[in-house]
Amino acid sequence: TMQQAGHAVRSLGLELKENAPSRSHYVFSSTGDIVGFFGRSFRTDSGSCSYTQSSEKCKDKNRTLWKPAPKVRYNIHIPRQVLRDMIVSELPDGTIKWGRRLSKYTEIPESSSVRLTFTDGSQEDVSVLVGADGIRSVVRDQLVGDSMKFLGVIVILGILDFDHPLVHERIFETADGTTRIYVMPFTKDYCMWQLSFPFDEAQAKIISQDPELLRKEALNRCGHWHRPVPDLLIKTKAEMISGYPVYDREPLSAHALRPDPQSRVTLMGDAAHPMSPFRGQGANQA
Repeated sequence: TMQQAGHAVRSLGLELKENAPSRSHYVFSSTGDIVGFFGRSFRTDSGSCSYTQSSEKCKDKNRTLWKPAPKVRYNIHIPRQVLRDMIVSELPDGTIKWGRRLSKYTEIPESSSVRLTFTDGSQEDVSVLVGADGIRSVVRDQLVGDSMKFLGVIVILGILDFDHPLVHERIFETADGTTRIYVMPFTKDYCMWQLSFPFDEAQAKIISQDPELLRKEALNRCGHWHRPVPDLLIKTKAEMISGYPVYDREPLSAHALRPDPQSRVTLMGDAAHPMSPFRGQGANQA
């Protein structure tokens, strides 16, 4: 989800295709009652509405559940692989070297360089090392040596081709106080759902290896929720379901991040300050 990121992206000389926007956001209870909304607001004469089954009407059939509002702001949804490919395509050939995994680094003060050693045994000397290698950063493990912290939550993700009013240029989320599903456009034709709830770490690691176990757990919790939630879970192909236990790391002080002022090694992104994967805030903060 790119939140008002158009200016930042255009500064890189790129232009996002607005083929998967979201213009409104709705929040429901597990039974389909409206808890809140923003973006395009519900236009009703009076009273409250409830979203039931696959209808676009309120309980009073004479009142429309929503109507477009003019000149609304909206977010753009783009698969990160697509955005990454757009950025990479603007780089000169040979800028990125793929297929290498870092094993360790060694700072060489006398030559003002950093020697990188890769898992295949090859080495390369560079002037600066920026560890932007995610929450499981090899660079951070060597630089700081701390461990990840389990947040007590599992996330299950699914992507599917799905036609429904609530996923057409819209985001909706449903929660029951413990479990929450967040559904948004992924591309022009596909939507993505993210389900999160408290879970045991060991069990999360087990079911994360099997998409059907993930689906079963999701249906146990949400199979009775308002439509289209059960349909989303049932119709997603197994190969498009994934899941993982959620981790974090403790914030770093400036000294921990750079204990030696002369060091040529630093961290960036999740390697430096990981954020839980909710609402795309990691990417949007960056």
